[in-house]
Amino acid sequence: MNIPSISQKTLIRKSIDEVYQTLISANEWNQWFTDETTISDHDILLVWTNWGDDKMTIKDGGRIVKQIHNQHFSFEWSPADQLITTVSFDLEETESSGTYITITETGYTKDHLATLVHCASGWGEALMLLKAYMEFGIKLRTNI
Repeated sequence: MNIPSISQKTLIRKSIDEVYQTLISANEWNQWFTDETTISDHDILLVWTNWGDDKMTIKDGGRIVKQIHNQHFSFEWSPADQLITTVSFDLEETESSGTYITITETGYTKDHLATLVHCASGWGEALMLLKAYMEFGIKLRTNI
């Protein structure tokens, strides 16, 4: 069985440097997607507090795999038990419109197809949250 990867892409009408700086800043992640994320030279810890109906605190993250200034940021995390995937953000500057950002998540197994589907929709939502925040200053994320 060939396991697909997740891939989502959108245009953000901001400079490639602005988009990249938002991706590598814990404070910026906490503006558009998370609550108490931390980023060090080697690791990222994503934290959501009071999430969902059960008001859970969710922590996930791992090592930062690669950073290329204004081009790429990737890290590992564990979206399900006994599964570690790699999430990559690739940036491409456009002539005049802004920056294309592509999120790709790889590493799924046949035992985790339900998680793949869940995360595929989640990363699509994340891109829209990032776009709304960066282009309009709107924080759309909620804890439900």
